Amino acid sequence: MASLSVRLVGSLLVAFSAGAIAAAPVLAQSDQAALLELTKPGPTHQRLAALAGKWVVEGPSGQASQMVKGTAEARTILDGRFLDLEFSVGAGAEMTSARYTFGFDRRHEHYIVTFLDTYGTYFATGKGREEAGEIRMAGEDDDPMMKKMGLRKKFVIGLKVIDAKSFDLNVYWVDTRTPAENLMLGLAYRFRRPS
Repeated sequence: MASLSVRLVGSLLVAFSAGAIAAAPVLAQSDQAALLELTKPGPTHQRLAALAGKWVVEGPSGQASQMVKGTAEARTILDGRFLDLEFSVGAGAEMTSARYTFGFDRRHEHYIVTFLDTYGTYFATGKGREEAGEIRMAGEDDDPMMKKMGLRKKFVIGLKVIDAKSFDLNVYWVDTRTPAENLMLGLAYRFRRPS
């Protein structure tokens, strides 16, 4: 009797699964082609890919308040879908390293970023659009230390291409203490092609 019940339940699961698949909406061939096109890199990806190569970077390092120099390399990954930027500034105990991966989500028409650095043992993400010549990608992180202070950790990563030989990477902190949530520049990096 137990094996009959198992076979019956198995048969019912197969029947329900087949029915669910048959009832699922089928996309028209033109819609399928449009969806497939969205999986490929577009003009925004080419714009990011133009930043590939070696760079000299200047920015803050560790606890130092002055700007220090370093090196960077950006490369496209996953057939041009993303730009992976890795850089270090400073030296020794004051060295800061970071990795930012930029992309453009063609489904939702916004830029995306994932980043991690030697300021922590976690990663964060952001998304956004271009505003006033700067691609601004906003995110929020569940930071326990910020919570202890009664604050939320919100940020904006800004990528501003100046010309073919330079771009800026800015990290803005969002002042969550006020309803206006104004942006405050936290970290500013300037990238230039080596001469």
